[in-house]
Amino acid sequence: MAEKDPYELLGVPRDASDERIRAAYELEINRATRDGAIRYAAELSAAYDTISSPQRRALYERHGFTAISQRSPGTAPPAGSWRSTQEHGPARRRKRRSGVRRFVLLIVVIGLVVAVFYAAQQAEGATVTAPTASVTSGPAVVQPAPDR
Repeated sequence: MAEKDPYELLGVPRDASDERIRAAYELEINRATRDGAIRYAAELSAAYDTISSPQRRALYERHGFTAISQRSPGTAPPAGSWRSTQEHGPARRRKRRSGVRRFVLLIVVIGLVVAVFYAAQQAEGATVTAPTASVTSGPAVVQPAPDR
């Protein structure tokens, strides 16, 4: 995709001041969002980012879009926090494990609820019999305790 000239996109001359560039950007972005032109709004934002910074503007004036959009071969990677690069990989693994952890937590909670149910039944004095391991067995049967 060929990049459009940011000056033409924003409708400002090459010697425009920062205030004029900002005003043109705000005007065009309001028009784009009002019309629902998301792709055009993204192009406007990229154009504004290119010519709003004095360093990026000078780089664009000297070398064009290739200097801004691509790094030269052999240059250092872009500066970033070591935490963001270190946390990117483990976060993905944590997300996968969260389903297993939720399942295990669900099983533990169900076990605790059943244990509380049996304890409450035994505290009332009823005898609780567990179902057998057959396929046709029904739910646990609660029988009243014999009178003493």
